[in-house]
Amino acid sequence: MDKLEKIKVLLESHVGKGNEVSAQVIEDEYGKSSDKTHRKARELIDACIEKYDLPVAANNKGYFIIANENEYDEYMANLDSRKAGIDERKSVITKIFKGEK
Repeated sequence: MDKLEKIKVLLESHVGKGNEVSAQVIEDEYGKSSDKTHRKARELIDACIEKYDLPVAANNKGYFIIANENEYDEYMANLDSRKAGIDERKSVITKIFKGEK
């Protein structure tokens, strides 16, 4: 079993919000820690999502497979909020840089 298959099995045992697996656990078991942002774990999770079509969500406690419509809706709202925050930051920085503010 390769690394991504092992992560898939691990994720499949963490279904639903409240049953998260942390990025640190994933790195400790399947990839050397890269930095405090757990970049390596994120890369492995992303690859696993794409390879195995897993509906994986994340929160401040870790990663889990989405178990129901409510968890899906909550995660989509979280992503939309983060995207809006990034778009706002881009707009502010652009205005400052171009002297428009």
